[in-house]
Amino acid sequence: MSEKLYKSIIEDTKTKDFWGELFLRDSLIKELLGKDNHNIMYWAGKKMARKFQIKDALDLIIFF
Repeated sequence: MSEKLYKSIIEDTKTKDFWGELFLRDSLIKELLGKDNHNIMYWAGKKMARKFQIKDALDLIIFF
């Protein structure tokens, strides 16, 4: 994650509470998975979507 992006997240009152989640998603996971990041995240997302079926947008909001 770039310094510019970090500052924009921390300074924005809407996103600063999500700093940890954004850090994990945008920096740490990519670093750990390396070049296989895209494929692993795709298959993991596909598996999670099948495991936790969401029927509408309201359920999606409640889920997260």
